[in-house]
Amino acid sequence: MIDALVSHALRELRGRQITHAFTAARGLGLAALPTSRRPVTKKVLEHAGFSGRNSWRYLRRTTPPELDARAACPLVEVVCSKAPPGWWLKARDDESTAELVVQEPMGGLGTLWWFGADARHADRRLERALLQEADGILRDRGASETILYAAGDPAPDWGLFKAAGFTEIDQLTSYIRHG
Repeated sequence: MIDALVSHALRELRGRQITHAFTAARGLGLAALPTSRRPVTKKVLEHAGFSGRNSWRYLRRTTPPELDARAACPLVEVVCSKAPPGWWLKARDDESTAELVVQEPMGGLGTLWWFGADARHADRRLERALLQEADGILRDRGASETILYAAGDPAPDWGLFKAAGFTEIDQLTSYIRHG
């Protein structure tokens, strides 16, 4: 069935230089396939000439953590972001930098885009400060649930997310086909 749908879509889209397998509604996440939950779709797309790229991990937390008494952490710089609407957070010290985008919550749902630190210079203290600042921003704006997209390469410290109450849902992969 999936093969027939993909074949039909490709016939209708013939002549395009690039075809993306998925699109996402603005602000609602990645245009990607949850690859471990959809192995047949992944296989059909690859057979049809699509290649996977931009692998992210998709995590979810339904109960926000209790925050420690939050004081402005001197390590975290918060800058307004227009795309997506929200805030760009950077934590840095002498040798490392970790980054995170906090998207303006919609309907009680907060979204975090985790870029973390370079694996060679990872600093759990910086990453924890970054996540705590993001949690405070989301809590202050009424988020009761959080989705976190974490770039998979280099792999972040998954223990940090688990300790913060996140559960991994799946790995997300974008698919593109040339010509």
